[in-house]
Order: sequence, then structure tokens, then C-alpha cells
Amino acid sequence: MTKSFALLFQMKRTKALPNGNAPIYLRITIDSERVEIATKRNAPPDKWNTIAQKVMGNTDEAKSVNNHLKTVEQKAYEVYREMIERKIPITAQTFKDRMNGIEEEVVCRMLIPIFEDHNRQVEALIGKEYAPATAIRYQTTIKHVKNFLKWKYKVSDINIQDLDHEFVTSLEFYLRTVRHCNNNSAVKYIKNLKKIIHICVANNWLVRSPFINYKTKIKAKYKQSFNDLDTKFKFVLRQFFLY
Repeated sequence: MTKSFALLFQMKRTKALPNGNAPIYLRITIDSERVEIATKRNAPPDKWNTIAQKVMGNTDEAKSVNNHLKTVEQKAYEVYREMIERKIPITAQTFKDRMNGIEEEVVCRMLIPIFEDHNRQVEALIGKEYAPATAIRYQTTIKHVKNFLKWKYKVSDINIQDLDHEFVTSLEFYLRTVRHCNNNSAVKYIKNLKKIIHICVANNWLVRSPFINYKTKIKAKYKQSFNDLDTKFKFVLRQFFLY
């Protein structure tokens, strides 16, 4: 999933070294979350160009620092691209860890086993927290999801990292067209899936829910009241009950 990504080299003048130089840090911003990484380079504060983000001058020292900053910048973009390609959840902290050579084992979590585990827990709590009908609805939902995966992607399961807004809207389309579900039934099945996604987010298996920016709602069933009836028809009803 695409995230906002920005890099900025900054000089920490408040951390001046004994020789008068100040260290240079790389500030990383991902979706408004920020972290800083030490570049292990420093320079005279009066030689630092804040706008150009480099050391001014043509000295060998200035060129060496600037070349190193360029290398750090290139590495940052490579790490970001790698995390996207490998579908590794991207946060400012996970990005910083990979920049510093700390790599967590990437666990491939699939949707169906998570859904099935949830359904087993629901069934075990029938009579305590859930009604039998609730368990049946979740079983029906997972059945629809499995059939949808075969219909749309020709697969039996999907990595939760591949779930996005398009997946949710396509599932809704499938329920309404292929399965001929009415609005309320389709919405209820989608909400059941949404609960599974919330479990993934709560466990930090997913950084962002694919349901963000997705909206749908149950339509109230129309019930005609006595006041909505035609005046003549109400007169007939009154006469009928009088006799």
C-alpha cells in the first residue's frame, strides 16, 4: 500500500562536538510519523546549507560528507522499495530498523486460517457470548469469501498484506451480482469480514485497514403506518372495526 514518504537531512547544532562541528541526521517521515537516523557525519554549522541539505564548499572534506549523504539517501530509497516489493508493513520505526540492519522475520499470514480460528472461537462461546445464528452467519461469510477468492483471483487463500480497498469493493460487487445478495445481506457479510480485519490490525499483523474510506450501510425496511394510508382506505378500516 502506498504511503507518504519523505527524507530530510538536518544538522543538530545543539549537539555540537568538541571541534565545533555538529552532527548530521536523516529525518524520515512516513504517514506523519517521524524518526531520525544518525548519518555518522558532521560539519561546521556555518558551512551547512539547510535548503540544499549539504555542506557548502569544494574542500575534500565537504565533498566526502556530501557523497556519504547521497549514499545514505540512495540506501533509504532502496530500503523503501524493497519493503513495498516484499509487502513488509512500513512504519517509520520498521523502516529505521531496516536502515540500521535490523530485520525482523517476515511472517506470511493468510486470511482464511485467521478467519477459521475466529469462527472456532465463536462456536466455542455459543450460549455464553454468541447465539447459534451468529456462528452460522460467520460460517456463511467465510464460505462466500472462499468462493470469491476463486472467482476473482483463482486462489484458495490470500495474504492479508494483499488486502486493500479494491478487494473489499470487489467482494461487495461479487455478493450483490454473482450471489444475488440484497443490500442488507451484503453489508452484513462485509461487516463480518471487517471484524476479522480489525483482529489483524489489533495484533499488528496489518498496519492499515483496507476498510478505511469504505462506507456502506444497512437500509431500513419500510413499514407503512396507519397515518400513511389513503384517507378513504382509513375510513373503510374504521367502519370495518366498528362493525
